[in-house]
Amino acid sequence: IFDINFYKKIRHNSHMLNFMWSLKRPKLIHNVYANSDNFNWSDFNYPSTISVKLQSIFNHHTFKISTIFRHYLNYLYFNDMMLPTQSDESFFYYNLQLEKTFKLKHISLISVFCVQKSSDKNSLPVPFFIFDQRIDYDRLVFSDIRLLSSFHMRLFSKYNIPSYFPLTDVFYHQNHTQTGMIPLTSISVHLYKKHFSIGFILDNLHSTFYKGESLVQDYFLSPLILRTSLKWQFID
Repeated sequence: IFDINFYKKIRHNSHMLNFMWSLKRPKLIHNVYANSDNFNWSDFNYPSTISVKLQSIFNHHTFKISTIFRHYLNYLYFNDMMLPTQSDESFFYYNLQLEKTFKLKHISLISVFCVQKSSDKNSLPVPFFIFDQRIDYDRLVFSDIRLLSSFHMRLFSKYNIPSYFPLTDVFYHQNHTQTGMIPLTSISVHLYKKHFSIGFILDNLHSTFYKGESLVQDYFLSPLILRTSLKWQFID
């Protein structure tokens, strides 16, 4: 792996350029099939990835824009027979992501919107867009105790989400069912002070409205889960 970053800062704005090149032995990608009789790892070519990422942060981190261009050669994935295979030709993946932070007294709204495309949807299926929204409420309730509550939601467009095979712990491609457009939501509330916090997290709020639905084929959405959180940092 070769990975290098270049940084440039101009007043309140900062910019970053990343270049990455990787080459990986196919046998190291998944060890479950190390001794399979259906294929020979030596028949596969080395998968190669070239990636260029540009990121700019403006106005004290309140607005970010980034884009990624990747070139895949000999891309390795698991086909609909749950066997590893390689793409016949090289292909590209690229995305554009915008992130904006709004602040109003005790409330912060962080919105992220990403559009992406793969030139070979059979080898690398991806949703066309992803929208991520977080709303934070943070204020002082006592002299040294703060209340932090947060609402998080993620939504992505429909696409052919890979299926899961638990016996070998792999996600494999399927081209007959498109799923998505289900808002994945959670809420958390915490009281915290220096070196200590306590609260709860409510996961999978969306399951109340989407009973019996699934994103990954044959796996229903997780039920509503309530978790408690306690963090105590001891300093000697």
